[in-house]
Amino acid sequence: MDYKVYHIHGKRGVAIGPVGGKFDHTIKALRNARVTRNILIEDSGVKLALVTSKEHKLILEQYCGGNHDDSDIVDIAKDKIEEACRLYSNGTLLDDIIETWPDPPYTNESHAKGNKNSDSYTSRFQMMSLGGAFRAPYVQTLILDSDAFPCPGFEKLFDALIPYSNKHWSAPSIAPADLVIGLEQFPYLRNWHVPSKYNPGSGKWHSDFENFSIRNTGAHLWNFEREYTHVFAHFLVLVAEYLYNVLATVENGVVNDQDPFRLALYLYQQLVPQFHEVNFPQHASCRTYPDKNYAGLDGARNGMYPVQPDGMICSDCQCTPCLIAHNAGSLFVTVNGKKGWEDNEKILNGSNALS
Repeated sequence: MDYKVYHIHGKRGVAIGPVGGKFDHTIKALRNARVTRNILIEDSGVKLALVTSKEHKLILEQYCGGNHDDSDIVDIAKDKIEEACRLYSNGTLLDDIIETWPDPPYTNESHAKGNKNSDSYTSRFQMMSLGGAFRAPYVQTLILDSDAFPCPGFEKLFDALIPYSNKHWSAPSIAPADLVIGLEQFPYLRNWHVPSKYNPGSGKWHSDFENFSIRNTGAHLWNFEREYTHVFAHFLVLVAEYLYNVLATVENGVVNDQDPFRLALYLYQQLVPQFHEVNFPQHASCRTYPDKNYAGLDGARNGMYPVQPDGMICSDCQCTPCLIAHNAGSLFVTVNGKKGWEDNEKILNGSNALS
């Protein structure tokens, strides 16, 4: 595969997804895209893309354009199609729609049967998600989960790829970044992650793996100007394929895409020390779990989601330092108190739904 075949749509951009499966996932991504479009600085040069399945891409491009017959879509409720088309706004919402990795190389689905979320979160979706960098449309692509919502000013995070360029880092960097990603708020999630799980080996070469932090794969920024990044995008899915097809069992399943990402990143940094990872600071890309004893950060106590005079926890971009706010249950981050897509008439008329 040509390393540079996909990253040809522009210098910088946001890719929301990959999504697929239930159409609800694509609607959720479109809602995120609507918020992102409304807060994008017009002259920033940052583009906006959706990464979705071939089937969902066809619905948006053909059905929403009036080229589909209702009988072609029998398994999706009409109101969901209508909402998707309102958000899509006749193609004006997005700069690009990219198809997900169509046929990821996996065979083992059996381990997912032991996962309570197996109906919606199997290895099929996880491999598609881990292959997102394959289809990253821009040379510098910020990949966001559909529930990782940007706040105004998030464009400055792209400068985290450039040494000394801004203050959005966890530690000062003097080298160009290949990957920028945040650390998770917990070393191991409840009882799902245990220190020895999928350990690449023992002895002096891998003795530190148990202390290698999980990364928050809800937001990650890739720099495809550097070949190390291209190679890691391929290495990531090779490691994931081996994990799913060889190691995973019903008793020892893969809970989410963070498991293979963690393993692949650790190994790649051992093999290619020139690969340079920079971490988003947790106050810039944050997912907090108020009053949860399994998480390290409590946004209601550390200022990410400050308590307001009425005693309610803030959930608005205007009162949190987070530039990418990951939905953690009830703490849905809004802009000026609005989600950005509630008023469909404003969207249809082309005005800013957040104003």
